[in-house]
Amino acid sequence: MRHKRPIVRKIIITVTIMVLVVAANIIRRNSTVRGLEVTVNYGQNDTLITAQTIERLLIEENPALLSKIVKDVDTKSIQAQVQALPYIERCQAYVSILGNIVVKPLQRTPMMHVYYNNKEFYVDRLGQYVPLSKEGRAHVMVVNGKFKQLDTIIKPTTNFAEMAADTLGERYDISHIWQVAHYMDENEYLCMFDQIYLTQDGDMMLTPKLGSHVVNLGNCEELETKFDHLMALYQQALPRVGWDRYRLVNLKYKDQVVCER
Repeated sequence: MRHKRPIVRKIIITVTIMVLVVAANIIRRNSTVRGLEVTVNYGQNDTLITAQTIERLLIEENPALLSKIVKDVDTKSIQAQVQALPYIERCQAYVSILGNIVVKPLQRTPMMHVYYNNKEFYVDRLGQYVPLSKEGRAHVMVVNGKFKQLDTIIKPTTNFAEMAADTLGERYDISHIWQVAHYMDENEYLCMFDQIYLTQDGDMMLTPKLGSHVVNLGNCEELETKFDHLMALYQQALPRVGWDRYRLVNLKYKDQVVCER
C-alpha cells in the first residue's frame, strides 16, 4: 500500500492540473477580448506599412472586434484581411492565453522600383506587383527605360515571376528584367548595381555604384556566364587600368567582353 500512495498522489495531481487547464481554457474562451497586438516582421527591409495602420484597418473592418468573446473571434478571417493588403506577404493570427488577438504579418520584400510614364511601383522577390506606400520608401534597384505594352499588364494582381515562366508572358520586356533583377538579388556579389535601364533596342544597361561605366547585358539569356565574364574583368583588369578607364562594358555578344572608351 505504501508503494501505491505516491502513484495515486501523482495521478491526483495530474488530473487536477488537467482539470484546471481545461477550466482556465473554458474561462478564457468565454471572456471578452483584452486587446489587439500587431507585430510586423520587416526583415531587413524599409517600412512600407506600420503596425498602427494595420490595427486601424482591422478595427475599421471589424468595429466590434475588441468587444467580442474570445471563442467568437475568427482568426482565419483576420489573417485573410491582413494578407489582402498589398504590402503583406503572409500573416499569422491567433488569440493568446491572456486573451489578446495577436497578429503577425510578414511585409513583402521589394526587389525593384519601376519608373515608367510618370508612374511608379515596386516588384517584390516573389514577382508580385506592389504599389508605392505613403508610409515609407524602399531603397532598391531602380528600373526604367523604353518599356513596351507595360500599361496593358500592370494591375494589383500582376505577378512577374509567373509571367516570366509563361510562354505568353515572355513577350513582355518587363518579365525579362524581372529575371535579371531576381538573379542579381539571389547573388549578393551583384549588389554593386543599382539601376537597370531598358534601351529602345531591348538591351538592358546596368549602372554600377562604382566607376563611370555602364554594362550592356543585352538580354536575359546565359546570365551566369555573362556575370562570370564581368567578374573576371572586375577582379583582374579594372584594378590595374582603373575603374574609369572605360565608358561601356558590353556583354551582349556570346562569350565576349567588349570594352569601349
